[in-house]
Amino acid sequence: MVALRDRSLAGIVLFVCFLAARLVTISSVDAANATPFLYPYVGVRERDLLRGNGDGEGLFIAEGEVVVRVLVMRSPFTVRSLLIETRRIETLRDVIDALPESVSVYVAPQGVLDGIVGFPIHRGVLGLGVRGPATDPSDLLATGKDKSEFNSRRERIEARAEREEPAQAYLSYVRRHRSAQPTNRFRAAGCRTRSKSRKIVIGLVGLANHDNVGSIFRNAAAFGVQAILLDNLCCDPLYRKSIRVSVGGALMVPFARCASAEVMLDILEDHGWEPIALSPRGERELRSLAPVAKRALLLGTEGEGLPETILRRAQRVRIDMQPTLDSLNVAVTSGIALYEATRS
Repeated sequence: MVALRDRSLAGIVLFVCFLAARLVTISSVDAANATPFLYPYVGVRERDLLRGNGDGEGLFIAEGEVVVRVLVMRSPFTVRSLLIETRRIETLRDVIDALPESVSVYVAPQGVLDGIVGFPIHRGVLGLGVRGPATDPSDLLATGKDKSEFNSRRERIEARAEREEPAQAYLSYVRRHRSAQPTNRFRAAGCRTRSKSRKIVIGLVGLANHDNVGSIFRNAAAFGVQAILLDNLCCDPLYRKSIRVSVGGALMVPFARCASAEVMLDILEDHGWEPIALSPRGERELRSLAPVAKRALLLGTEGEGLPETILRRAQRVRIDMQPTLDSLNVAVTSGIALYEATRS
């Protein structure tokens, strides 16, 4: 018993030493400017990050504790580093432990953090992710990847911890923490599991508003959408605001960009997905659609809607509403359409 207690204590001590060793304290904005690895956080140069560096490696920034937890625990993206406010260390211990040893965690007081990013960062947590190579839309639909493949990081983390056995006592803590915070927060909130017999993808055409795109990704994550395709005119789902509005959904739902809306339709048809165009001028009401195995919901811009070239190639469907308004916000439309499309 004494030996077991000693080993547990030794494990905790090892973890504390490990945590202290990987934290890098930034005491001033000048110190941050002198640290090359912090350059992406300085002024949050998102356009530069999305274009990529000399190696062609695009980066993105995740903001806020909830989103950074998704990035580290549940997304397929590689994490480059974290930048957190000093008082957040205790809250984020499990996130820090889940990172590979090569990932640095920079810690700064609130005032220094604000000076680094260039605005008051009240959420106090930023994560730098690696975008990775672009996904081919045809490959994405052909492989049939689902969310389970993109939610396996936690299992990999635990498997690595079991092999290395650095601190069994702390590993037990992580497991208790996991059980207290279920990985599926929608299920934890009391939402019923939707139909798994029908697969849904979303096609976005011409959406340039980051709030709308982020909200659609949030809805897609909630209703188990297999993938989202974007045309060449849509804004980037990995823009910081899009990720934040999606509450991490943009980091969980697989997506790919198509050369044009017409190419998107070609790919969907080639892989046997039934295209459904959401339009106020739809011939059929959304609820009248019969269930099918593979359905693609197409959403266009507010105002102009989907181009006529796309409407001619898809089944036009409307959502009935009072005649005082002719349309809904596109993100709201996506939520209603996904609810109807996934009803058991």
